[in-house]
Amino acid sequence: MNAAPGLIQSPTTARSNVNSLQVETNTSVAATSEAPATTPPTTSNIDSLSQDSSFHQVRNGAKPTTRTILPITTYNKFQILAEAVEEPHDVRLIGDSIIRQQIVEFCGRAPTNRKRYCIPGASIDDVAAASDKVTDGATNDTLFIFHVGTNDVKRTRSEALLQKYRKLIQHYKNKSNNVLISGVLPRISADNVFYSKAFSLNNRLRSLCLQEGVEFIDTWDQFFQKPDLFASDGLHLNSIGSARYGRLLSEAVRCFWSKNAAPSPPSNILT
Repeated sequence: MNAAPGLIQSPTTARSNVNSLQVETNTSVAATSEAPATTPPTTSNIDSLSQDSSFHQVRNGAKPTTRTILPITTYNKFQILAEAVEEPHDVRLIGDSIIRQQIVEFCGRAPTNRKRYCIPGASIDDVAAASDKVTDGATNDTLFIFHVGTNDVKRTRSEALLQKYRKLIQHYKNKSNNVLISGVLPRISADNVFYSKAFSLNNRLRSLCLQEGVEFIDTWDQFFQKPDLFASDGLHLNSIGSARYGRLLSEAVRCFWSKNAAPSPPSNILT
């Protein structure tokens, strides 16, 4: 995803992010949950503290009357344990920063089989370029799910954008025919140009997926004009929005496996 206004990444910066591709599974959730970083005290830090009016010198063994209460960050590793499911094959979610929180919300629902590959600021070309890392260890049965394109909407013409999607799909289909494309999400307070191009893109992308024989996930209506699902930048999802998006992706995966499960052979074959 793009950064907040004024902090837009250039294509060169986005491509460099491919080299630092973030890959996580649910087994590393506890280790990756964010906690406040602590900085060891240094001489300069101690000197600055002594000049801070909120700190008081201690004399004659007396204790200061004020205390600083540090924030406590907790994580419940059993948060979605009841929803965990078994899946027949490997599932890999690849995309830009919109999927950052899906290590919990999506991968946590099938911790054995699901992986998340997050490339902040990624374009469609960046995701295609990361295929060597993304497909490492994958099989013909691996399911690839992509959420990408938001960073391309306003800087790439519609026809060129569809061609990028087509190349992306065909590129990964060389490894597995199991591909899901998640449509572009809306934003809060975006201009009419973005809404027009993004909505049109999703409609055309649905037709493209049909032509290429892959599945399309349309979640636009689930997030359109729902500011309570977005972070303050109006672009990224907050924890509530990420939870909803994770459930929608999980439901799409469940439907995919249900439709594409190999049929059981008949018990009696008459010749």
